[in-house]
Amino acid sequence: DDIELTKDLYDKYDNTIKKPLPSASKALEAKDFPALAKVAHAMKGCALNIGHESFATVAKELEYLGKGMGPEPPAVENCSALLANLNAIFEEFLKA
Repeated sequence: DDIELTKDLYDKYDNTIKKPLPSASKALEAKDFPALAKVAHAMKGCALNIGHESFATVAKELEYLGKGMGPEPPAVENCSALLANLNAIFEEFLKA
């Protein structure tokens, strides 16, 4: 039963993260940093709930950067690099 529960949780996580990743890309394209921060915050929470620490850490960085809480103002290049990193981390998760 624990295996089925774990599989169910991972499946739900998979479906939950697939939705906001494109939203984050659209927000970045529009240079809507507050929207990007909001999406990153939601993804961070979802990742923490399942214990996906590496994803949550990068999502937190993206959230803070989008809110202007980083060492520099939000920039498309910096946010784009973090978003690419999130996509790569998530792809690795899907392979596992």
